Amino acid sequence: MKLAITMLGNSKAGKTCYLYAMANMMARPQNGFTFIPESHRDSLMLLKEWRDMQHQEENGKIVKRGEWPIGTVESCDINFHLMWNSKLLATFTWHDYRGGLLETVSDEAQWNALEDKINSSSCIIVCIAAEVLQGYLKNDLDSEGILTNYAQIIQRYKIKSGKTVPIVFNILKADKLREGEFTAGIEKLKENIFSVFFHREVGNGWALMFVGSSLGTFDETEEQFNPETKRGYVFGKFAPVNVQLSVFFAIRCGLISKLKTASDKVNELNRRYDSKSSELDRELARSRWSKFWKGSNEGSIRWSLKDIRSDLELENDEVAKLKSDLALIDKGLFDNEPDAVQVYFNGEKIEV
Repeated sequence: MKLAITMLGNSKAGKTCYLYAMANMMARPQNGFTFIPESHRDSLMLLKEWRDMQHQEENGKIVKRGEWPIGTVESCDINFHLMWNSKLLATFTWHDYRGGLLETVSDEAQWNALEDKINSSSCIIVCIAAEVLQGYLKNDLDSEGILTNYAQIIQRYKIKSGKTVPIVFNILKADKLREGEFTAGIEKLKENIFSVFFHREVGNGWALMFVGSSLGTFDETEEQFNPETKRGYVFGKFAPVNVQLSVFFAIRCGLISKLKTASDKVNELNRRYDSKSSELDRELARSRWSKFWKGSNEGSIRWSLKDIRSDLELENDEVAKLKSDLALIDKGLFDNEPDAVQVYFNGEKIEV
C-alpha cells in the first residue's frame, strides 16, 4: 500500500523539525515498528540534520550547542517504508515545503504546485502549534485566521476531488498547554472553525484524529544565532513524543479503505457462487431426455464455480492479511495514554 502525506503548517510552525524528529525516532524500532527512508541519500540527510540539532556534551557540559535547521526553501518528497520487524506494512511519501506558501500568493506557480500535492494526498496533517490553540481560546484574530486558512484548504480539497480525506489535527508543543486547554481547544474547534468536518454525511464522512505531540522542552525566550551557519541555537532538550502517530492514522485509514474494498469483493464473489450453485442444482435436476435434446451446461457451470472458489480464496487471504496489518497498526496507534488520541468518523467519536 502506498500513501501520500502532506502536513499543513505556516512558516516556523515546526513542520521540518517534526519531520527530522519523526524520522530519527522511528529509525530505531519502536515496539517493532520502524520508518526506513527509501533513498540512502534521504536517510543520510535526515540523520545529519537531526545530529546537527543535538547538543554535543563532555562530562555533562555542552561543548557545542545544537542548531535549529534553516527553514525549508524548496519543496521535496521523501519516501519511507513502514516496517514491523521484517514485514513491510506500507510505503508513504512525506511532502515538505516552504511554510510561507500558505501565507502568501506572491509565488502563484509554487502555490499551485503545492495545492496539487495537497489535493492528491492520502492524508492531510494540520499543524496546530500550542500557542495558536491558546490564542484561539482567547479569541486572538491571528490564531483564528491561521486555523480558518487550514479549514478552507481542506474544503477546497473536497470541492475539487468530490471526496473526503483523512485529517489529523496535530497539536504541536502540547507540553506547553496548561491543564484543560487540549480538551477545551478541541471542543471549540469542533464547534466552530472545523465543525463542517464533524457533520454527519450520507455515505463516507470525514475520518479525523486529534493528537498532542511534542519535540521536547525548550526555552523560546533565548534567541541566539551561529554567525557562521546563520542557524539559531537550540536551548533545551529533544524528547519526541507521539510524532509517529499521524502516520499510523494515515495508514490505518488506508488499510480500512482497502479492507472495505476486499470485503465487498468477497461478498460479491459469494453472491456469484451462490447463484452458480443454484444454477448447477437446476441443471442436475433436469431430466436425461432434456439434456439429450438440449445439451447440458454442467461442465461449464462447474468450471465457473472452480474459478470463483479460486478468486474467493485469494480475496479471503487478502482480507485476512489486511485485518492482521490493521491489528498491528492499531496497536502502534492506540497503545498510548487514553487521552493522547481522539478519533472521529462521520461526526461520531470512535472509542479506542
